[in-house]
Amino acid sequence: MAESNPNSFDCGAKEDVSNKPYAYKDNINYSEDPTLIGSFVDVLGTPDRNTDIEITHGSVRVYTGNVLVRPGITTVQELQVEKELYVCNDTDLMSKLHVEGTSHLEGNVTTGGNMTIGGFASWSGSIVATSKLFDIKHPVTDGSRLSHVCVEAPRADLIYRGKTTLVAGISTIDVNVGNGMTTGTFEALCDNVQCFTTNETGWTAIKGSVDGALLTIQAKTSTCTDTISWMVIGERKDIASIQVEYIGTKEDNPNLTTLT
Repeated sequence: MAESNPNSFDCGAKEDVSNKPYAYKDNINYSEDPTLIGSFVDVLGTPDRNTDIEITHGSVRVYTGNVLVRPGITTVQELQVEKELYVCNDTDLMSKLHVEGTSHLEGNVTTGGNMTIGGFASWSGSIVATSKLFDIKHPVTDGSRLSHVCVEAPRADLIYRGKTTLVAGISTIDVNVGNGMTTGTFEALCDNVQCFTTNETGWTAIKGSVDGALLTIQAKTSTCTDTISWMVIGERKDIASIQVEYIGTKEDNPNLTTLT
């Protein structure tokens, strides 16, 4: 889908140039009571003269039916939908969209401004961005906020880490158990596994190795009881590796279809 063109819409204040040939409460089927219509209402214009439905002070309420505009543009200052809103084509939003319920989008969404989501957001595909941040209320300083940026990599790496104390110079850690995962999860999820170990309390040399989900850390001496920090990194094997470089624009990114 081509990107939307906000410049094609005039979102400025509208001047009333309709030159209505009537005034408020003129005898033009004016009614202060509700009007009930039990059949289809067709408002037909012509190519050289559009016919509009204008509501100056009031609301359009549809309780059990549908509002269908096709083709054309519907301009509203505020639209409140209490149940479901279906949009079957492109939609340009020049202001804020507030959704309290569930929003289901089958097409593409292009925004030239900010999108704020106050709840949980779930994607079945990939998120592509120049940078990804978290922004939270500062945990220490009142009136301030705290931001961090996500760590990026050319591989879909998963990181597991922890600490262990050697007993008789050795320690074995089950990466699944240590991270609250079902037995077999790490092996099914990760490939190209590496481990990194650091002796936090002593100078004894240590080494680590991973077999399946078991990380074994062994010291140079069998009497070592030092505390060891460890980190295991594995590359996700349930998704395809990304193409790190490509030619074209961001719409030509081959990873948009392969990294799922």
